[in-house]
Amino acid sequence: MEIPGYYDAYLTERIDYINALGDGMRGEQDAFIFVTDYHAIRNAGNSPALIRRIVAETGINMLVFGGDAYQASTKAAKKAEYGRGMASVYDLLGRLTDCFCPLIGNHEWNHWKSNEALEWKTEETAWQRNSVIRMCLRNREGINEYGDYVVRNELAKVVHVFIQMDGDHNMQMEQFSWLADVLNAVPDGWGVVVFHHHVYTTGKSSNTHVNRPRRNARLLSKMLMAYEQRTRRTITNPTGNPEKADEKQTFDFRQAKGEVICLMGGHLHKDTHRTKEESLEGILTIVTTGDLCWHGNVLYTYEDENGVTQERTPGTVREQAFDVVQIDREKRIVHLTRIGGGTDRKFNY
Repeated sequence: MEIPGYYDAYLTERIDYINALGDGMRGEQDAFIFVTDYHAIRNAGNSPALIRRIVAETGINMLVFGGDAYQASTKAAKKAEYGRGMASVYDLLGRLTDCFCPLIGNHEWNHWKSNEALEWKTEETAWQRNSVIRMCLRNREGINEYGDYVVRNELAKVVHVFIQMDGDHNMQMEQFSWLADVLNAVPDGWGVVVFHHHVYTTGKSSNTHVNRPRRNARLLSKMLMAYEQRTRRTITNPTGNPEKADEKQTFDFRQAKGEVICLMGGHLHKDTHRTKEESLEGILTIVTTGDLCWHGNVLYTYEDENGVTQERTPGTVREQAFDVVQIDREKRIVHLTRIGGGTDRKFNY
């Protein structure tokens, strides 16, 4: 796909800014492109071409996909169509860089409603049933049966940890155990960036609750807090399954050596964050909006640098939305340069 002409001057300015930002960092930066909630049938479809040019002209060769490649059908009969559409998105994104790192979102499950109980039903995860996603993950370090894995940046001394979820937004106890082993193995002086589709963004103020986070998202944040504080954390029945009410395990981080840089996710289709000071767990948490520009025939909006509400109108440079993330390890700053609708962000960690 060719990049539409209305991106020419805009994308050149963005790439120049990204390169200048990287050049101004002393030492090795940790850098990656983060795009999430693609929802192919609702997407203008220009992000892959934009990403390809950014990779070519910045040298940033890691692409993290936050999940939700396609719009899941609510009818079981359409699961084959959905599977093909989802696979096509993973195949397209996976060809853009040498290091493609996908997460499983809630739409990577084929959902439909039961006629009897009107409860969400799920099938096996996409990475298990789809050859394209298995191909993306086949060489990843530490991959377990749930599709969790790590990617290391040896030069910047950063471990990227990818935690998957099931169709009910849950993590299993085995995943928490795997995460504890990964965290305890991080060397002294290294940082950790954790990715999960639906992260916990509740802050200390009563009015900062964002989109009722699921149980495992809260537990994940608390696990990272215990790691940061060099203490122990007991996880009890992470799935909330009444049949596993007695399931309990304690994880010990008293001898851990690394530090959490941030926790990143998507799902909310809006930009939001909690700084270390605002977060209940003391973890910098960053959410990037969806790459799709509309939902239910309503265009998404955002506030620009001047506080003016802008629509993400198709046919403009605001139609897509993803971030180029550059982590300045020396100054301890996470820079997010927005491509498309939205604004640049930066946070201390």
